[in-house]
Amino acid sequence: MILIDATPLQSEHRVRGVGTYVYYLTRELTRLAGPSCAFFVATQDQRLLPEWVAPVHAVYRPHRPAQVYWLYNEWAIRQVVKKSHPQIFHATDFNGLVSLRDVPVVATLHDLTGLQTQTRHGNLSQRLSAWRWRTYYYEKLPAATHVIAISEQVKQDAIVKLGLDAQKISVIPHGVDTDSLSPRHKGHGLYGNHPPYLLYLGSAEPHKNLPRLLEAFRLVASDYPDLSLYLGGRWQQRDQAGLDKVIDDLKLGDRVKILGYVHPEDKPSLLANATAFVFVSTAEGFGLPILEAMASGVPVVASDIPVFREIATDAAFFVSPNDVAHLAKGLQQILADQSLRDDFARRGLRDIESLTWHSVAVKTWAVYHER
Repeated sequence: MILIDATPLQSEHRVRGVGTYVYYLTRELTRLAGPSCAFFVATQDQRLLPEWVAPVHAVYRPHRPAQVYWLYNEWAIRQVVKKSHPQIFHATDFNGLVSLRDVPVVATLHDLTGLQTQTRHGNLSQRLSAWRWRTYYYEKLPAATHVIAISEQVKQDAIVKLGLDAQKISVIPHGVDTDSLSPRHKGHGLYGNHPPYLLYLGSAEPHKNLPRLLEAFRLVASDYPDLSLYLGGRWQQRDQAGLDKVIDDLKLGDRVKILGYVHPEDKPSLLANATAFVFVSTAEGFGLPILEAMASGVPVVASDIPVFREIATDAAFFVSPNDVAHLAKGLQQILADQSLRDDFARRGLRDIESLTWHSVAVKTWAVYHER
């Protein structure tokens, strides 16, 4: 039996890339292997679990503060493993990674942004958070039996920055749900009749580079008076306040629409009806929203960083994430040329065919059986 940590579906991660990964991985593994998979969940918030995640192994644990939540796993997961005797434990997120003496541990590594953005200075909470990330990257990951990296870039970062052995890392890129996301939603749904808009979906953390995106949008907005910029995602209050100030300073209040959390039933329409999808992060472990936009038949403007080149190949219009003028020029080119937009949309639909969540499950199952 494989014991899989499904708790990201019960925390704030459920509306982020990690939650999407766990949602589809657990669904496809259940279809593939059935009772050979069991799931570790928390006793609280079980109403958030999809129907295929039967709470076979549930323990109570606090979600906040994050430092306590993380430390509590050291006890909680060991107790579950002791009772269930799995052949393998899969830590799908950093919070669930613990070292187990008698059970092989497979850990999914999503990115190294936690290491890059943390500091040893600041208040107590910030210092504890920095310690938590250092412990995860430099002690817990090296102790895992095997690591699944979600991109080749993450694998190389783990080798170079963390000193992990390349032989213990498998690259399994994310998939995309083409059953729900497709061009057929264009002209339909909640956003079917909206005036033209550029779209961003994700968090508002600093590496998402939203202030530069807003500056670039300001430079092209006067040429397209009917065009809006839609920003969607569940944001931290401090990030929201910072972006509100940037929008006010740039006098973009009537041109930028902050959507907040986008419900899954509205997402296909939101994506398919966008003029273009814009994702200009300075660093990422993968970039799942890019795949979702490609599956929706929408042209993508993306940062020219290695991981986006890896996942989008020639199916995105690449811009420098650190150069506002270059970013604005890219937006201008995409907005001015319908044939260019159509070409990138076709390329995206071409590339997306092989990126399924079923293939992610098959490759993950192979990793389990190689241990």
